[in-house]
Amino acid sequence: MELKFNTRDTELDYPLIGWLPPCPNEGLWKQFGNWQNQNHQQIILFQKNGIWELFISALNSNRTDYTGTRIIRVNLYLTGTCDENIDSLRGLLTSFIRDVLNSGNHNPFVSIFKDAIVAGEPEKWRDASQEEQQEAARKLLGLLQEQLVGTWPECDDPKEDLWSGGCQTCAEPFLARCKSLLVGEKEGIATTLAWAHEENFLNVFQRCGEPSTFALLLTVKDDINKTLKTFEKPKVETEPEPEPETKQETDCSDCVQEATRRQSGGSPIAGAAIGAVFGAAFGAAFGAVVSWCCKHKKNGTSSDENPSEENNEEN
Repeated sequence: MELKFNTRDTELDYPLIGWLPPCPNEGLWKQFGNWQNQNHQQIILFQKNGIWELFISALNSNRTDYTGTRIIRVNLYLTGTCDENIDSLRGLLTSFIRDVLNSGNHNPFVSIFKDAIVAGEPEKWRDASQEEQQEAARKLLGLLQEQLVGTWPECDDPKEDLWSGGCQTCAEPFLARCKSLLVGEKEGIATTLAWAHEENFLNVFQRCGEPSTFALLLTVKDDINKTLKTFEKPKVETEPEPEPETKQETDCSDCVQEATRRQSGGSPIAGAAIGAVFGAAFGAAFGAVVSWCCKHKKNGTSSDENPSEENNEEN
């Protein structure tokens, strides 16, 4: 299991420290577009092919900016495999869902971040070596696993693949779905998005690539008390395949008739008459040529080799 986190320092413009260690999969949360907001508390859990990714955003770090009024928050990114022991994640997930999202009255993360982040002087981490950054991440992960305790819900994961519900009524089914994803019983996404409503459900589902399962825990004020609602996967309409084109054999007689018809002005009767006239004339001429050739061949000479009778009399 690996953990990466980012936060801000307390300088005048409190810039991002950056992810420590660097290069998480930012596509995990950016795929949801404007429905997510890293400055609001949310969770995105994704599991496929036995590998899970978990993103938790906007946790209170117990630090403020230079004015002393704006809270500086922490984002977490964890990744691991389904064959690992997930008991270390139980406290993290249950504390976030039950204490932060559901009630908002108790934040068990404050003291942990105070011990791990404030003491570590995050302002210096930007120039730290990768080994020092990894050590800071390991320390934070150890404190999270040690100090956060919780129990998995007693309810079962809903059988339906697609469902949503408010965070004050469906937190336990949502945690049950998270457990199913982490142990590899199901693949898909379980998420709470900052700006997603129940009426956005299918749009959000399609935006993230229509995973095998999708659970959305609603945190928007108007939806936090909604009960669990299931959805059906959109049916994909497929266009019928075009029938294969069959080649038609060309009939030359049709072509001749069509050409004759056009020459005769389009009248089939006139076309037939013209064809008959041309046929008779061609036959007569051909017969005359053949008769002439046979006659001279019988005499054994051509007209050029035998002088005419008038020339013989003169000689």
